[in-house]
Amino acid sequence: MIIPVIDILTDEIKTLNASEIQYLNRTGVKGSVIKLVTDSSEYRMLNNAEWVSMLRDSENLIKSDADTYINPAKVINLKTDEAMIEFVNGKQIEIAKSAVKRVQVSLEKTK
Repeated sequence: MIIPVIDILTDEIKTLNASEIQYLNRTGVKGSVIKLVTDSSEYRMLNNAEWVSMLRDSENLIKSDADTYINPAKVINLKTDEAMIEFVNGKQIEIAKSAVKRVQVSLEKTK
């Protein structure tokens, strides 16, 4: 299994094969920080914000509102009147009405 992690020494996001882990240690409030140790380095698991940032940056996700990011490559239609995005598989998601114009501009830039 490949795990996205942050190198403790360099603060770089890297991937780590789970078979390389010698041990892991839960620290922080209620074990909220997971430290992974290999024979050559120490890492920590990404927190939720870092995970979203990594996906946003690597997959060019568009932020539609505070809690939603959209993969423009999977969008087939933006229904501006309904503030609804339709994906290639037919699924739909409602976005904030205040974000429609910004999402529309972002989608146009990615096409």
